[in-house]
Formats: sequence, structure tokens, C-alpha cells
Amino acid sequence: MIKKRYAGLSLRPNGTTPEQLTTFVGNPLARYGQAIRDNNIKAE
Repeated sequence: MIKKRYAGLSLRPNGTTPEQLTTFVGNPLARYGQAIRDNNIKAE
């Protein structure tokens, strides 16, 4: 079912390990979080 939905969106699933996904998602979040703290950015 997911493969069909991806194909309909012209997406190709890429198999990774849970650790690779954590690294891919976690690193940008850590960078953005640091930039937010460094610049004292607050949500409105």
C-alpha cells in the first residue's frame, strides 16, 4: 500500500536502518535547536 502511494507521488522508498534514520533526522534538529538558543528565538 505504501509503495503504491509513493509511486503515485513519484517517490522511491530508500531502505535504511533505524540508526541511520535517527542520524538523518537528529542532526538537523540539533543544529536548528542550537541556532534557536544562540539567537534567543521564541515562539509567538
